[in-house]
Amino acid sequence: MGINFESSNAELVHINIRKEGPEEDQILAIDLKFNCETSSDVVRQLVGAEDTPAFWDDNEDQDPFWPAIKTISTEGEFEQQELKFGNVHFKSVKVKKCSFTPRPKEKIDLVFSASVNNPGQKEVSTLAEYVKENLPLSVIAPPDLFENQQAA
Repeated sequence: MGINFESSNAELVHINIRKEGPEEDQILAIDLKFNCETSSDVVRQLVGAEDTPAFWDDNEDQDPFWPAIKTISTEGEFEQQELKFGNVHFKSVKVKKCSFTPRPKEKIDLVFSASVNNPGQKEVSTLAEYVKENLPLSVIAPPDLFENQQAA
């Protein structure tokens, strides 16, 4: 199962550069923390529901239905995701630690972490420049290899 969403205004809040693996064979890894506004459609994917949960009123402004709800955290991890942020593109990312806050117009503020193994030096340098910048972001699920197969 994967997750798909886009944001025209995402902020890279934090970057953590670390080494991972056994001491004799360590690889470079980075953890990224993002904050973005996106469509409520992603909520269904985050909570594993068939339909988007009803967090919004049916009024003209589509206000949050329960204004007392501030943040909802989810436990899912989404592996093998594709992540594009500004001019940086990674093909094998783990998205995790997702939390969201319902906003008007069926939007959410989404905070999540993404882990990348073996990033290139150029990508790490570019991401360091992007900290606290607002740039377009997209997260794309891997293709479902069984989606088009018919039952025998």
